[in-house]
Amino acid sequence: MIEKITLDNGLTVVLERMQNVGSASVGIFVKSGSLHETKEELGIAHFIEHMLFKGTETRSARQIAEEFDDIGGQVNAFTSKELTCFYAKVLGYSLPKAILILSDMLTHSKFDPANIKTERNVVREELSMYEDSPEDLVCDSLLEKVWSGSKLAYNILGTAGSIRSFNREMALGYMRRNYTPSNMVVSIAGSFERDEVLAALRGALGFDCPPPPVREEYEVHYEPSLVVRKKDIEQNHLCLGVPGLPLGHPKRFELAVLSNILGEGMSSRLFQRLREEMGLVYTVYTFLANHEKAGFFGIYSAQTAEAESQAIELIRGELESVARDGVTDEEVRRAKELLKTNIVMGYESSFNRMNRNARDEIFRGRFVKAKEITALIDAVDTAAVSERAGALFEPDKFSLGVVGRTRPREEYRRELA
Repeated sequence: MIEKITLDNGLTVVLERMQNVGSASVGIFVKSGSLHETKEELGIAHFIEHMLFKGTETRSARQIAEEFDDIGGQVNAFTSKELTCFYAKVLGYSLPKAILILSDMLTHSKFDPANIKTERNVVREELSMYEDSPEDLVCDSLLEKVWSGSKLAYNILGTAGSIRSFNREMALGYMRRNYTPSNMVVSIAGSFERDEVLAALRGALGFDCPPPPVREEYEVHYEPSLVVRKKDIEQNHLCLGVPGLPLGHPKRFELAVLSNILGEGMSSRLFQRLREEMGLVYTVYTFLANHEKAGFFGIYSAQTAEAESQAIELIRGELESVARDGVTDEEVRRAKELLKTNIVMGYESSFNRMNRNARDEIFRGRFVKAKEITALIDAVDTAAVSERAGALFEPDKFSLGVVGRTRPREEYRRELA
C-alpha cells in the first residue's frame, strides 16, 4: 500500500513497502528543472545537481562517496526539464543513513568557489561530450527547434556561455527559490521501518518552510522544423518527428502501442524494413518525449551518408502506410503484451517503484497501480491506434534533424514535403 504523508513544513513523503525484497530506494525530488530557469541561468539546475556532491559543512566530497560505499549504497542524481532528483539504493537497514547523507547534501552544501570553478570545467566537458554524441545531438537539437520560443526548448546542460557565468550567489539564489519543502517530494520504496524513516526525515528535512516558488506560466507551440548540422563523422544521424501527446493525456496508451509497432523491438516495422530487409541501418527506433504541456513522437536512425536519402524515403513510406491503412489486430496484440510486460517488470524494482510513485504524485496527484495501467493498455483497440496514426502522420507536421556529412537543406525540404 502507498502512504502519503505531509510533514508540518509542507514536505510530501510517499512510502511504499514491498514484500520479499531486502533493498530500499529513496529519491528526493525537487520540482525544479530547466523549465524554471531564466535565460541568464540556463543550465543552473543541472549545475547545482553536480555541486551538491562536492561537499557540505561537515562532509567533503570524498567523505560523501566513502559513507555511501560504507553502506554499500548506490547514489546518483539527474536533472530533467521539470525535475531534479537525488537518489540512493541501499539495503533496508541502511536507509536512515542514506537519508541523512542525501539531506545533508541538499541543506548544507558549501558551494566553495574553488569547487565551483572546477565543476564549471567538468560541466563544460559534459557539454562537449554531448556535442560529440550525434544520437543525442540530433534529437535534442530538433526538439529545441520545434519548441523554440518556449522554456521547453532550453538545453538542460545550458550553454558554454551560461556555464562560465555560474557563481555561488547565482546557485544559492536558485536554491532559495526552488529547494523548499513544499516544492519537494521524498519517495521511498522497498524494505524499511516506517517510524524510523519518518524520524530520519523529520530530523534532516524538517526545516522551516519558506513560501513556495512563484512559477511563470509558459506556452508551448510546435513548429515544423528542419535542423541540419555538419559533422565529419562516419554515419549520418536522423531524427524525424511529429507532435506527440503530453503527460497524462487519455490517449497516451494508443500512442505507446503505435510507437511499439513502428519502432520498438526486433519485430517492429521500421526495424524489419530498414535493417532486416534492406540492410541500410544498424540502429532505428521510435521514442516518445512527454512533458506536462507537450509531447513529441520521434524516429531515430543512423546510416551512411549515401544511404540517408533512401532511409528517409523508407521511413516516410512506413509512416504513410500506417496512416493510410492502419495497423493489424496481431500487431496491436503483440505491442500490448510487450508494454504490459515492461510495466509489470518495472513494478518489481524498488527504484522504479520509487520513481513512479514520485512522478504520480507530482504530475497526476494520485497513485496509479500496475493493474490500472495494464487495464488501460488492454482497452486500446486496433481502430483507435489506426485512427491515432492517421491523425499523427500528416505531411505538414513532419520535422527533421540531420547530423553528419549533410546535403543541401533544399534536398531535405523536398524529402519532407
